[in-house]
Amino acid sequence: GCSVKIFVEGEIKEILVTNKGKNIKNIPSIKVLGGNNSGVKLSPILVEEFISKNFSPEKDVNLLTDTITFSNDHQFETGDRIKYSLVGIGTSIGLNSGGSLIDNSEYFIININSTTVKLANTKLESLSGTAIDFGVTLGSGAQKLTSVDPKTILDRVEVVNPGKFKNHQVSFSTNIAVYPPSKTYQKLLKGINIESDY
Repeated sequence: GCSVKIFVEGEIKEILVTNKGKNIKNIPSIKVLGGNNSGVKLSPILVEEFISKNFSPEKDVNLLTDTITFSNDHQFETGDRIKYSLVGIGTSIGLNSGGSLIDNSEYFIININSTTVKLANTKLESLSGTAIDFGVTLGSGAQKLTSVDPKTILDRVEVVNPGKFKNHQVSFSTNIAVYPPSKTYQKLLKGINIESDY
C-alpha cells in the first residue's frame, strides 16, 4: 500500500465556494485550522437570491400524483411562498375542483424530494401536506415557479488577510446556521496549485 501526506507553504489567495447553502440565518464564521497560520482573516459575503424554476406541463406535471418534477434540484422547501406564472403564451394547469391555477398568483410549496414538489393554497396546508388536487388538464406552454421571499446564500469568501503557512496540512472549517439545523463543512487543501498559489 501507499500513503501520501500533502503539506502547503505560502498564503491564501482565493477560496472557492462550491456549496453556497440555502436559507442561511446568521453570518457564518470561517476558521482556518492548522498550517502554523498567522494573521489570516476571511470574510464571508452573503447575498439574497430568488429561486426561479421553469417547467413544461406536458412532460413535468403528473395529474395523478399532483406533482411537478424538475430536471434538477429545485431548492424549494416546504412552506416556501412562490408565484406561479405562465412564460409567454399558454394555459394554466387545471384543478379537480374546477378552474385552473391562476397566472401570477401565489401558492405554497410542499417539498416531496430534491426534484419534485406539490403546491398548496396556504402555508398551513403546505406544512400539513394538503396539496392542491390537479384536474385532468395539463395546461400548455412554458411555466415557472418563483420564490416570493429571497433565500440567503454564501456568495463568496473574501480573503482580507492571506496569512502565512509553513509546512503543514491545512483545512477550512465553517459552521453555517441554516434551517434545518446547522452543518459543519470541512475541506482539506490538496497542495500546491499554480493558478491559486495554494
